[in-house]
Amino acid sequence: MFEREAEQRVRRLREGFADATRERVRPSRKRMRSLTLMPGGRLRWRSVPAPPPPGPLAVATCDLDRPMGLGATPFLTPLHVGHECVAEVLAVGGEVAEFRSGQRVVVPFEISCGACAACRARSHG
Repeated sequence: MFEREAEQRVRRLREGFADATRERVRPSRKRMRSLTLMPGGRLRWRSVPAPPPPGPLAVATCDLDRPMGLGATPFLTPLHVGHECVAEVLAVGGEVAEFRSGQRVVVPFEISCGACAACRARSHG
């Protein structure tokens, strides 16, 4: 999982870091509260720049939330809580056939390739 599309992940991390730095120096977006797991297993509400669209999300809980809060996972902190959600599709690309604008979707925790046998059979997870 960590080696697949590593260049894209590195690019996104760099872009995210650059965006966070710009927002600290010269804030341009509205702010929101983010429940963040801090080192030592502490949860803290932090003021962070609101993400750009697609818009509001409803956060779901995960079986890993408690172990993460107790520091019993290898995830690096600080870590924003809320990686699962229910959302509304605002737009789709030209190659997307299964979803349409306005449709409600669930965004699970697992990262799926969409091409392997398990993904094609919708049995990933």
